[in-house]
Amino acid sequence: MPRKRAERGSIARLDRNRYRIRYWGDKGDGKGYRRLSANFTGTLTEARAERDRLIATYSTDDKHNHTLMDAYYRLYLPDCEKRGLAPRTLVMYKSVWKNHVEPKFGKRLLRDIKPLEIQSHVDGLTRNQALKTITLLSSIYGIANKFEMTDRNPIVGFTIPERCEKMDDGIYRIGELLSIAEHVKGNRIEPIFLLCAFGSCRPGEARAVTLDDMEMVTAKNGMPCLLVRINKEVVDKRDVEERVKRMASERYIVVPSKWGERLLEIATERAAEGHVWLFEGRGGKPASGMTVNTAWKKSLDGSGTHPHTIRSLRPSWRTAWDYDIHIEGEKLELLMGHKPSGVSEKHYIRPDKLMLVDVVADAFVKSGYVS
Repeated sequence: MPRKRAERGSIARLDRNRYRIRYWGDKGDGKGYRRLSANFTGTLTEARAERDRLIATYSTDDKHNHTLMDAYYRLYLPDCEKRGLAPRTLVMYKSVWKNHVEPKFGKRLLRDIKPLEIQSHVDGLTRNQALKTITLLSSIYGIANKFEMTDRNPIVGFTIPERCEKMDDGIYRIGELLSIAEHVKGNRIEPIFLLCAFGSCRPGEARAVTLDDMEMVTAKNGMPCLLVRINKEVVDKRDVEERVKRMASERYIVVPSKWGERLLEIATERAAEGHVWLFEGRGGKPASGMTVNTAWKKSLDGSGTHPHTIRSLRPSWRTAWDYDIHIEGEKLELLMGHKPSGVSEKHYIRPDKLMLVDVVADAFVKSGYVS
């Protein structure tokens, strides 16, 4: 009897257009993993397709039967916990999974998801949503490959169409930041603005700052500067997390000259009134992100400046202090709390906080923005 061997399972011809398919699998009937067989009527090509279907249905080979949902819950989420992913970042990716990945691909087998399907899906998202969706899928497939759940990875060569909606990525130049600082004086948003626009804080970090985190020092050139320790941030439900986004993000920032003095004045007044937080919401907790965003937009009324989002203040700080204040990029990276990349930055260059104060103070004097 002629016999057709296949890479997985076997096909034996019984008669014209009749075949017996043998394969290994578990039908879930309590008899466990064993050799199975089935008769099939049709062409040899159809028999091969039926063999592959049976193997995909009943085989316990991890490389064939796992869904994207399996990889997400069994591998990706535990790995995030093991790596110590920041709670806020994890919440963001859980939201991306729930809204943009699970409904479309969650129950699909890892081996069945095609690159063109993913591209078609992200074409209908905003630019930010598309980027986060691809990042999440890439991470899931990466760890699924590592633990041999699949031997495929369709996350390659994607493009984000320009027609996708973009988040506001505008920035303020130094002149606009100085103007806004005067315009928001006395507004409840002022301390958050000063920390972000003159200190590099993320909004969540700024909302977690208290008077106890501040220390007024004097630079060698005589300029007063406020040192602020950044070691916590406000996360969902307005809870304060005793950690920041990344380990390198724990740092001291420098708010120079009159802006530092003004920030300390506000914090001192708030503490004297019995408040812990610079921008307080209901129940004695820091204000929510939505409340801060709303207050920020309202504070710009009549300022004559374009209302970029409050998140734009951090890139505005980075751009202005580089191109207008002329502080070297590697020093700005330290003030931003970015992980050092070069060998010297990682192992040899270890400036203390007063060194950074002198760098900032000297640059502001040389730039002419303060005397």
